[in-house]
Amino acid sequence: MFLFKKSSLAIALVMGMATAANAETLTMGINYLAAPYSYQDESGNLTGFEIELIQAIGKEAGFDVKIEPIMFSRTLPGLEKGEFDFVGHVYGTEERSQLYNMIHIHDDGFKFIRLKKSDMEPISENTKVSVISLSPQDEQLQAVKKLKYPNLEIAALDTNFLALKNLFMDKSEVMLAPISEINYLVKSYKDHEFQILDVPKEYVQSISINYTTKKDNAALAKRITDGLEATKKNGTFDTLKTKYNL
Repeated sequence: MFLFKKSSLAIALVMGMATAANAETLTMGINYLAAPYSYQDESGNLTGFEIELIQAIGKEAGFDVKIEPIMFSRTLPGLEKGEFDFVGHVYGTEERSQLYNMIHIHDDGFKFIRLKKSDMEPISENTKVSVISLSPQDEQLQAVKKLKYPNLEIAALDTNFLALKNLFMDKSEVMLAPISEINYLVKSYKDHEFQILDVPKEYVQSISINYTTKKDNAALAKRITDGLEATKKNGTFDTLKTKYNL
């Protein structure tokens, strides 16, 4: 269900119809394997909370959006290289907020998930844990490994789908991810029982999800922010959050 379908996504998709006939088209790069924020539906079309929301924002702000479906690891590097005008589904950190303009759209809580129920702590010495590569939670686990559990085995993978798959392959014992993405992934495995665990207090408890521009593009960040505020006022924002169980 998460395979990249060239027939529908090899060419970047143009989403949204701005009210102005001569509206400019802006390019947004986004991880296309980040359900419920961005993902392929059963027909192979790109959809999700962030996809529909940026359509609505563009309509309010007077621009169309050309969507470039990319892997998570290419998001910020692609923005830096000028491949996109802005990017979606960026996890917020203090460091990133100093480097980029981040337009906050949602906060997502972290959870651990594992297949086998146990009274053991989710993380300890020698635990095998999977996580999405280059994410704040990956950085946090690397710090835990350095400071507390030197034998912690971290599998940093391209997507949360692959991180979850590691559990079924017995390559990992536990996975760390945002709860909304966990909830979406486990819907496909109704025959399995998962144990979802709270993150210990010393860990970061949640993460912000953001649209992001380069620091020198404050004008675009303001347009997106103003469009976002308009969707909140007209009810579109809350309608989409309800639709995607956020």
